[in-house]
Amino acid sequence: MIFFLFTKLAFAQVYEIKIIKHIKEEKLSNQNVIIYKVKRGDTLSGIISKLGLPPNILDKVIKLNKIKNPSLIYAGQKLKLPIGKKGKFLDKRRKKIKESILPAVSMLGGKVEEKGSLFLRNGKVDFKKNPKISINGREYILDFDNGLSKEIKDELSSLGIKIITSQELKKLLEKLVESNFGVIEKNGKLILGIKDVLTYRYDYLSYDATTGNRVIINLKRDTPIELVNLLKSYSIRVLQPEGKELEGKKGKLKILTGGGIEKISGLLKIVTGEKGVFKEDGIEFAKNHLFIAFDFLDPERKVKLELNGYKVVILTGNFLKDLENILSSIPIVNKRINLMVVEPPGSNGERSKLEVPGLLISTEKGDWFVVDYLDKPEEIPYLRSKGVNLIIY
Repeated sequence: MIFFLFTKLAFAQVYEIKIIKHIKEEKLSNQNVIIYKVKRGDTLSGIISKLGLPPNILDKVIKLNKIKNPSLIYAGQKLKLPIGKKGKFLDKRRKKIKESILPAVSMLGGKVEEKGSLFLRNGKVDFKKNPKISINGREYILDFDNGLSKEIKDELSSLGIKIITSQELKKLLEKLVESNFGVIEKNGKLILGIKDVLTYRYDYLSYDATTGNRVIINLKRDTPIELVNLLKSYSIRVLQPEGKELEGKKGKLKILTGGGIEKISGLLKIVTGEKGVFKEDGIEFAKNHLFIAFDFLDPERKVKLELNGYKVVILTGNFLKDLENILSSIPIVNKRINLMVVEPPGSNGERSKLEVPGLLISTEKGDWFVVDYLDKPEEIPYLRSKGVNLIIY
């Protein structure tokens, strides 16, 4: 059949193109279709991604809508989008909207019903597909995909129940936030810290009338409790929908104590397993053929140590420089880095980004991040919650 189509195409091109086009349209007609109204700045690929549809559906969208130039779509244009016979892609989008919007309704004092049904003369409304929402005594039905019939919509309106889309619900929540909290700013950014830089993006920012402290109101639960506590240390309170906390494997924590030489000895014990032997003029690590000396080390003593195969490192008082000199003499990989933690995981700092300068030490048993200073003690549990093995010098 394929050979027939391509050989005929050479002799009767127009005829065969019509046949192929007709076959394609028949396949599309068997699928559910939704109508999407193009917004300013939209692209075809962006729309497909936003609705949770597979990328390979692009050609079908172009053919179904008879689009001549895929790069040219305009605001207000209505597009037909195939969503599959069982609407599985639409179900995925509906679930995503439910998880990202509906919890905020309850946080702001509203009520969401996702179980049960409302029976009407012209059919019924399944709250699992179209949740019922109550805000300030007013009732709404959330219509994700314009799937409710006109008859049902008219009957709901006659009962005083308003039908809203997910975008309309977002706007409703914005007004609710502003009326409850007297929002000063929205969709803004905070930059906190002196050495460690914490950049946090919020939905809404208000102020506590009693204390004057900042209050952040987010419509999504994407700030982990450890980061909430870190912001609290800056006198910033975070309000967000309730939900389960994700717990991963926590990183280890070592806090070095004593003077400079004791701290270095403790650090090398952690990363090499060897305990140093203290001398009058320094500390000796025989297995690693390393001698860490004070700046008053006798030159002759230095020469003797080197003749015996020791690498001699004289302390300068510069924390990072001394550590790099010491670690470069033993088989351990180390480098200065700015450790970056972004939230939510996998995003490019969509909600927040914490940047901490320090030294990364890689050993056979794992990696350690060494810092000599942290802006806030609350950074410790936050970094550990991300699986960072932390050494505080």
